[in-house]
Amino acid sequence: MYFKCVFVIVVKKEGITVQDWLKQIDDNTPVCDINLPGTHDSAARFVRFSYFARCQNRSITEQLNMGIRFFDLRVEAVGDRLKLVHSIIDCRKTRFGSEKLYMDDVLAQMFAFLDAHPSEAIFLLFKHDDGAVPPPATFKLFYERHVARETRFFTENRLPLLGEVRGRIVLLNRCNAAECGEGFDDGSSGVNLANWPEQGRYYADWNHDTPIYGVRQRDAFSTLYLQDFYSLPPQKKWEEAILPALTNAREHNGFVLNYFSASHGVLGPRAYEAVIRRKAAKFEPEAGRKYGWLILDFPNEETVGRIIRSNRV
Repeated sequence: MYFKCVFVIVVKKEGITVQDWLKQIDDNTPVCDINLPGTHDSAARFVRFSYFARCQNRSITEQLNMGIRFFDLRVEAVGDRLKLVHSIIDCRKTRFGSEKLYMDDVLAQMFAFLDAHPSEAIFLLFKHDDGAVPPPATFKLFYERHVARETRFFTENRLPLLGEVRGRIVLLNRCNAAECGEGFDDGSSGVNLANWPEQGRYYADWNHDTPIYGVRQRDAFSTLYLQDFYSLPPQKKWEEAILPALTNAREHNGFVLNYFSASHGVLGPRAYEAVIRRKAAKFEPEAGRKYGWLILDFPNEETVGRIIRSNRV
């Protein structure tokens, strides 16, 4: 019944389900031109201090099955493994258990999904978020333990066409791989977002532009337009950050990342999301218009379906 309801909500073409919705998008579409639903702190489901630290209520597999394709993963290196965290708080496998959630667990879910749905692509944003091991060494561990052993990662420093990455995980990297040493370059380290700004609540304009240099043409670049003001009051966040990013996205040829997530004062992520969801429900997306990648806390089927339906097919 769950998947039947989702099917009715989001599918445009007969025979396409929410699990393989990218099948309806043309292979020659640049991935930055797809209106893509994603999640912020995607693994922060079972955590301590949940009022302030919990950002999701579904597993990675459940998020994939509802149409999410962008995952914001934050890690801490522990020995030769990578633990999923939200700042200093560990992500766990179950609500009441003590077993930690590791990158091995997350990638197993992702590759199992791609095995079953080869038309899809997954976009993984990698960030060092805690621990004594510095970001370059953390990324090197991730690369050696996971990326180098798996051919289904797309690791070039450019934004590909969708047809190039069906059945694969596209790596986006907030660590400075250039500091990892020999062998880490534009062909092996993913889309370079190491100069990602900490926006917080202080800003002059949402259009913070970050160049993403292409591996094929060194003098060419795409631009990231980032909205990630994570400490604004919800009314201000919607009116002065999220909404301008939505309405101006089609004016930019680059890559628009629009984070709906935040917390403010006594409003934790869940309470904050409820305010933003009510405001977003009044926004009517125009089919075929570019809105960018929309990154959510606690997504529901209705919101994800509206994002998917807004794509040109």
